[in-house]
Amino acid sequence: MIFVISPKETSKYKIMIFAGEASADLQGAALGKRLKEFLPGIELTGVGGPRMKDTGFRLFMTVPHGAQ
Repeated sequence: MIFVISPKETSKYKIMIFAGEASADLQGAALGKRLKEFLPGIELTGVGGPRMKDTGFRLFMTVPHGAQ
C-alpha cells in the first residue's frame, strides 16, 4: 500500500491509496475511516476494492478481490 498526502492552501488534504489485493483493500478502508474521523473534509482517492469504495474513496480503478 502506498499513500501520498498533499496539503492544499485551503488546509484540505488529499490521500491516494493503491490497494492491489484484498488485505490492502481492508487496511486502506480502515485507514480512510479513521482519517475521516480526524479530518472530516479529507478527499480519499485511489485504486482499490469494494471496502475502500464503501468507505468513501473515489476509485480510479476497482480491483476485484474475489479470484484468489
